Amino acid sequence: MGKRVVIATVKVEPGKMDEYVPLVRTLRDRSLAEQPGTLQWDILIPHDQQNVLKAFNIFADEEAISAFENGAPMTWINEAATGMVREITVEHFDLLD
Repeated sequence: MGKRVVIATVKVEPGKMDEYVPLVRTLRDRSLAEQPGTLQWDILIPHDQQNVLKAFNIFADEEAISAFENGAPMTWINEAATGMVREITVEHFDLLD
């Protein structure tokens, strides 16, 4: 199998986006530095949706996704962002060359 893409859509509680975005930036930076197989990590803010953030991630393989999902940076943000997130939807894709 080739590279994998994960797109997470996060619905943030109203009034919490300014607090949440810096946490996601830290998660991105830590994941790229600490998680082997994390190849790309982009943060997207949709123009037409309030209180929504999308994370676009490219991983080397399924093993890298599992390491990310179970790693220290993810544990950290789950604790740091308590009360800020309303809903998270995650989609997985194969990246075609």
